Parts: sequence; C-alpha cells; structure tokens
Amino acid sequence: MENIKKILIVEDYNLNKKGLRAVLENSNHIIYEASDGLEGVAKAILENPDLIITDQNMPRMNGSTMIKKLKKYSATSSIPIIGWGDFGEQDQENLSFLYDKTDAYEGSEMINTINRLLE
Repeated sequence: MENIKKILIVEDYNLNKKGLRAVLENSNHIIYEASDGLEGVAKAILENPDLIITDQNMPRMNGSTMIKKLKKYSATSSIPIIGWGDFGEQDQENLSFLYDKTDAYEGSEMINTINRLLE
C-alpha cells in the first residue's frame, strides 16, 4: 500500500492552483489549499502537511512571512517547503526548493522533487 502524504498548496491565483493540482492529480496524496499566507499558517497548523508549496506574492500575508512564522512553531518548523515565484535570496535559505512559475508545470521534474522531499 502506498504511503499517502499531505500536501498544502498556498496560492492566491486560482489558475495557478488548478495547474498545481493538475501536476499532482495522479500522486495519490491528499491536497489542501490556502489562498494566502495567513490561511496557509492556519492550515499548516491544523492539517500538519508533509510538504508545502507556496507562492510569494499574496494578499494579507506573503510567502516569506508565512514561512518565517511556520519556522517558529515546533510542529511546523521541519515541513519541507517548495517556493515558486519571486522569492529573494534572503528567503531561499528557508526553502527546500525554488521553482520559477514558468517551469513548474513541466510536471515530471516537480513530481520528482516532491517525491524526493517526501521520502
């Protein structure tokens, strides 16, 4: 039996969320969604995902601030995080991997990265 993992997508733009879901649809993992960093922190604490994929530029709370908050909580501090979008150099140390949004939909590379981080 396959080990099912939980993945949290934090993205405010619905088209991007749909694109990420399409990449992940055959992964047999449980997918949660949040529309900004504030909701992302709450869902991460509530659902305890095995992996987070987050955008940077979102309303209410951006990806960088969300990541800093998650790193402060012991329950969420070790969750691997894939950033995609406009993260600066100072943010990259808190990311497990960084994708340019134009490359993210290549699918197989992202799936390989996700599977590696979920091992």
